[in-house]
Amino acid sequence: MNIKVNGKSIVIFKGATARDALLRYFARCDIDRRHAKDAVIYDKWGHTISPDSPLTNNQEITFSTSEKDE
Repeated sequence: MNIKVNGKSIVIFKGATARDALLRYFARCDIDRRHAKDAVIYDKWGHTISPDSPLTNNQEITFSTSEKDE
C-alpha cells in the first residue's frame, strides 16, 4: 500500500495500522522510534485517529508529538 505520512510517501504492507506507518516513516527519516508512543496521529481532515486504526491504500496521515492547540 502507498500511504502519505506528513506529506512523504511510504510503501507499507496491506493491513498496516497507523502505528506501523509511523514506525516505517521514522525508520525512513532516521527518527528515534521511541517517539512513536507519544505521537498523536491525525487523518487528512485533522481528526485524531488511534494508533491501531487500519489504513487503506492512498490514505494520508500526519502526526505530532503533542496535542494540537485548538
